[in-house]
Amino acid sequence: MVDGFFEREVELGSPGRNSQTDLMVVVGLSNELAVIAVEGKVEESFAELVSDWNNTPGKQRRLEILCASLGIPPAQVGSVRYQLLHRAASAIYEANRYRARHALMLVHSFSPTHRWFEDFATFSCVMGQPLQPTGVCSVAKICEGVSFRLAWAADACRII
Repeated sequence: MVDGFFEREVELGSPGRNSQTDLMVVVGLSNELAVIAVEGKVEESFAELVSDWNNTPGKQRRLEILCASLGIPPAQVGSVRYQLLHRAASAIYEANRYRARHALMLVHSFSPTHRWFEDFATFSCVMGQPLQPTGVCSVAKICEGVSFRLAWAADACRII
């Protein structure tokens, strides 16, 4: 680990709120850097479906920018949770900011039932990076010059 930031805000290139990642980590990989955007979840959702969220011209413009960054058509994301789009894009944007060639968006779930994994799996399929809840990273996809991967990790909550 080179550096880490709790509640890291990342500007998304369009008017509106920044994306706020639970933990953004810059890591060293042999002779290069990578960025990991960690989204922690227990029982809360990934926010609204894009089809419900996208109700103004400003939101449509933001959606087009995010989808261009992720290499997916806006018409295919109606069933995707909006938070997943901007959180994935934030990992890519931060990787470019740090001149890192690799990025990972990791959902760290503490739900005993893997709640919301189906929403994440839908997103991973739209991205062309299908996942199972096994803790294994997806295949890489080049997004804005960054080798981007998705992953889901599950742990039990422990009170210390």
